[in-house]
Amino acid sequence: MKVVALVSGGKDSCFNILQCVAAGHDIVALANLRPESNLRDELDSYMYQTVGHQGVELYSEAMGLPLFRQRTHGKALLHDKVYTMTPEDEVEDLYQLLSNVKENIDIEAVAVGAVLSDYQRIRVENVCSRLGLVALAYLWRRDQGQLLQEMVDCNINAIIIKVAALGLDPTKHLGLRISEIQPYLVKMNEKYGLNICGEGGEYETFTLDCPLFKKSIVIDDYETVIHSNDAIAPVGYINFLKLRLVDKKLPEESSYLDRLVGFPVKNSLDYITDIDEDDIVDSDKGGIYVEEIQDCSDQVTVVEPERLLILKEQEPLLDKPYARTNTSGWCWLGGLVGQHDDCAEASRIALQKLCALLESENLTPCDLVRICIFVRDMNDYAAINAAYVSVLSHVNPPVRVCVEAPLRADSPVVLEAIAYKQQTEGDCRRHTMHVQGISHWAPANIGPYSQAIRVGDVIYIAGQIALIPGSM
Repeated sequence: MKVVALVSGGKDSCFNILQCVAAGHDIVALANLRPESNLRDELDSYMYQTVGHQGVELYSEAMGLPLFRQRTHGKALLHDKVYTMTPEDEVEDLYQLLSNVKENIDIEAVAVGAVLSDYQRIRVENVCSRLGLVALAYLWRRDQGQLLQEMVDCNINAIIIKVAALGLDPTKHLGLRISEIQPYLVKMNEKYGLNICGEGGEYETFTLDCPLFKKSIVIDDYETVIHSNDAIAPVGYINFLKLRLVDKKLPEESSYLDRLVGFPVKNSLDYITDIDEDDIVDSDKGGIYVEEIQDCSDQVTVVEPERLLILKEQEPLLDKPYARTNTSGWCWLGGLVGQHDDCAEASRIALQKLCALLESENLTPCDLVRICIFVRDMNDYAAINAAYVSVLSHVNPPVRVCVEAPLRADSPVVLEAIAYKQQTEGDCRRHTMHVQGISHWAPANIGPYSQAIRVGDVIYIAGQIALIPGSM
């Protein structure tokens, strides 16, 4: 896919670009949000790194790509986990920035270096969804210790430009390369629980060089700003005063993929097949036992199975919607039959019955946790899905399972559902996993459903097939 990469100057956004290139994507542009005023180096933003923004301008020439920049006021007005379009929120600055990129360049996806923050991921996915783009977040939910080691191994030359955590000192740690401070970060993680990649805001970085750069960035002059001289966790950052670019010795006309040769950049399959050699041990000593598999095909007699006979339901289905509730907020709904010869129309009828039944129980489609769709013919899936989207397309939709069943031709769709109504205003028992971006962590959902929903101790999971997440 043709990709615009969001860059902050930090190590994560830079390393995610490497991951995109390794996955076969084409980086065609860079994009960045900077403070409204050049006099401000750091914004109290939930979304964007702005410290070091003076150096981002050099990324265009360093990588040989167009850079789109826009100013942001850095104000988060909607703090909810689920984001909906909110005028004047800093997320809308990102929407405007990517809209501008899309108007000028043909793009299909957005590279984002999010590692742990659901807040950031959900908002980037919201913007991408509104613009018809795919989010590429290959660092998402990676083990931070392994991730930082991979960055070091792949020659990500990034320095610490801000510290704000117990165990980090502006007078000692600002300006250090991540390769230099890595052992100390691991130690602070063990001692204080510090996020090794700085995902809790403990520190921020600026990348001076990486394998994709045609030119490296050199700092000629800077100043150290102490934002807070707290005795326990002082806050300080570097303000760049003078930067320049230096040519690198690279083969002429080398592609981004060529520049990764020799570096241990993993592809999607590597994250699935990785097995620590220490885990492959003799079975007598425990652990994983690996033995040679012998070819015994010449000893096997193949018998052709009899053709499977599929019998369809002959008796009319009982079309009697029902709902059963309990005092804990749960509601089970069934008997929702779509009676029509046309599968799409049958789907709409069944969904209308579901909505009417929900309303009769003082529930809404947003309360749905799980839906099971029984269909006569899975070849009608596209038509069923189109009808489904027209009714159930809200944020964080229910998990869904679709099963082919021997239904009658005049009743090709039957629905069952489970809903949960929160009991109090502050009820936070429901949690939804609705991943829409591509990562190495979980397959992106390919339909209008969530991958999983947890209510208290109960987890409902959507129908899944075995997929390599990063290859989708």
